[in-house]
Amino acid sequence: MIFRAAGRWKSFREEFRRRNWGPQWYLAFAKDGSAVPEFKTIHPPQGRLYADPFVVAEGDSDFIFFEDDSFVNGKGTISCVEIDCAGNSLQPFKVLEESFHLSYPCVFRDKGQFYMTPETMDSGTIRLYRCERFPDRWKLERILIDKVAALDPTVCEFAGKYWLFANVPEPGASWDDELHLFYAESLDSEWTSHPLNPIVRDASRARPAGHLFIENGQLYRVSQNCAPRYGYSINIQVVEELSTTAYRERLVKEILPTWLPGKSLCTHTFNRNGRYLVTDGCVLSPKTMFGRFVPAVIFAE
Repeated sequence: MIFRAAGRWKSFREEFRRRNWGPQWYLAFAKDGSAVPEFKTIHPPQGRLYADPFVVAEGDSDFIFFEDDSFVNGKGTISCVEIDCAGNSLQPFKVLEESFHLSYPCVFRDKGQFYMTPETMDSGTIRLYRCERFPDRWKLERILIDKVAALDPTVCEFAGKYWLFANVPEPGASWDDELHLFYAESLDSEWTSHPLNPIVRDASRARPAGHLFIENGQLYRVSQNCAPRYGYSINIQVVEELSTTAYRERLVKEILPTWLPGKSLCTHTFNRNGRYLVTDGCVLSPKTMFGRFVPAVIFAE
C-alpha cells in the first residue's frame, strides 16, 4: 500500500510539473580567450525565455541577438541586448517580429552589411533579413529557400562558396536528427541541395548550435546533442571535408551544461566574436496558475 501511494504521488508530481513548470532558458556571456570563462548571466522575466544567442561587435560595444519567447503563447520574437565597453549588459529590446514564430537569429556580416537568417520554420521558408539600421531595424531581403520546414539555418562562407546548414525533419519524424546542407555562389544566387542530404543522421550531433568558426586554419561546426533530451549539450566537430559532392566531420569536444554557473539542465548554443563568447542554459521555472506562481516545495525530494 505504501509503495502504491508513493507511486501515485510520484505520477501526480510529474504530471503537475509538466503542466505547470517549463524550461526557462537564459543567456550567459564571458570574455573570450580565458582558460576558465567567468560568466555573467541575463535572465528573462518570469514566464519568458531567452535562448539562441549570437554576438556581433559594432563600434565599442557588442550586441547579443537572441530568441525572446513566451510561456503563454509560445511565439518567439528576436530581441537584442547591448554589452557596453565596461562589460555590462543593458536593457534588452525587440528588433524583429513576424506573424509566425522566430528563433535562432543567425546574424552575420557580409561585404560590410549585417544580415540575419532566423529560424522561420512556421513560414515554410528560409528567409534572409538585411539590417537597415543597426541594431533594431531589419527588412526581409529575400526568400533563400521556399517550401521547406527548416530548423536553425546557419550560413557560412568558406572555400569560395556560401553554405547553409539546417535541420530538415521528415514529416512525423524527430526534429533533431537530420542535418541538410545547401550551397550557393552568393547570398543573391540560387541555393542547391547537397547530393548527400541529409549529411548527418544522428540526434546527438545533427542540429546546429551556432556559427561555424575557423581556428588555426581549420573549420569547425557546433551542434546540439539532443539524444539525452532536447538541447542537452554542445558538440564541436572538425569539418574534415566540405565540397559540393562530399561532407565529413569528426567530433572533437563536448561541452556539458555544467560549464555554466548554477544548476543548468541544458546548454545548446555557442557563439563567439573574438571579444565575447555567448551561450545559453536552462532551468525549470514555474508557469503562472491563477495569477500565482506554483510553489516549488511540491517538487522537493
